[in-house]
Amino acid sequence: MPYFLIAFLLSFNTSTKNVSYTFDHLLHYEYQYAEGKEMEERFFLTNSKDNSYFADLRIVNHDSIEIRFLHHDKIMGFYKIQAKDIYEKDRFEMFCKNLSSAKNYFKFRTKEYAYHHFKDTLLKSYPGEFYVFKHKSPGIEKNLNLVRSWYRQKKGTENHMPLLTHPTAYAEWKKEKNMGNGISDLRFKEYLDEPIEREIFKLKNIIPVSKIFFYNSRCELDSQKKEIYTKFYKVEPH
Repeated sequence: MPYFLIAFLLSFNTSTKNVSYTFDHLLHYEYQYAEGKEMEERFFLTNSKDNSYFADLRIVNHDSIEIRFLHHDKIMGFYKIQAKDIYEKDRFEMFCKNLSSAKNYFKFRTKEYAYHHFKDTLLKSYPGEFYVFKHKSPGIEKNLNLVRSWYRQKKGTENHMPLLTHPTAYAEWKKEKNMGNGISDLRFKEYLDEPIEREIFKLKNIIPVSKIFFYNSRCELDSQKKEIYTKFYKVEPH
């Protein structure tokens, strides 16, 4: 076979290679934006051995599910699938038009934040062992009314890396490894000038799965698509 034909075939095979992400757990949460607000069902697809990416699933109606996918500091996507597909299919293609770069331009913020560990404590009527992600300066935190993110890890899930959905929270963990392994059975946000918790997640079930998300390596991901970025970050600051 002529050399130029071999080179062409090798080039074609390389250009059509897929980038794949595997998931081995589906985490089922009961979600409440704030006390007194309506309850929702929320799901996260995770890889217990790699927390650099995750998929956030929301049931829109009985027929469709919205998926927010994030590979920290790499790519993000926002798209919909039919509800039945999450149970019936094992492989899902993420189309280029729904993907965007997710480069984290705010890694420098990690020097301003830290995780703190509280053993055997009672926090807002919730007992247990907690981690909190917050600003290092109490004065700045108070003056700017910055959010604190609280996590309680479920005992017996230490073989699962922590699910950290915000880039700053993940970047700080990656740098310092100052939060223990485990699946959060409770997480919520706290503002110092508000008496109630915000964005409360309570774990309902842990389901072993085997799912793969993939996209074509030729996708153009050089810049963030504003509409995807806005949709992705409109809910969770941490």
